[in-house]
Amino acid sequence: MLGYYDNEEETNKILKNGYLYTGDIGYLDEDGYLYICGRKKNIIIIRGFNVQPEEVEECLLNSLLVKECFVYGQTDAFGNEMICADVVLMQPNVQMKEIRDYCNSHLTGYKRPQKIYIRKEIKKNVTGKIKTQLSQPEEGR
Repeated sequence: MLGYYDNEEETNKILKNGYLYTGDIGYLDEDGYLYICGRKKNIIIIRGFNVQPEEVEECLLNSLLVKECFVYGQTDAFGNEMICADVVLMQPNVQMKEIRDYCNSHLTGYKRPQKIYIRKEIKKNVTGKIKTQLSQPEEGR
């Protein structure tokens, strides 16, 4: 990486002392394997608290009620961020109350999704990265 084309200011933010600062958060295990577990810039700010969407996604997936999910911040009418989640249910008979109850018992109040949208699928690109969903929700609760 030599830098951003015609953008010295952004290049200076990510290239420091010959190192590329990607903004990824990760760790090395005892065998030297690198694990990427989040992005520094991927933060939702709720009432002054920082929330990593990956933490909320992990909680939803651990519930065994949700097969896939995508958690993101959305600005409400007052300009405040709120946590939203697009979910694909593990079984069609899963009730939203079950998901909310699980989140209530496993997440601190400010980390709980305010809006949960049920999706038939979560669209991904060819590399498996989730595409941001900008369309209207299929079902929100």
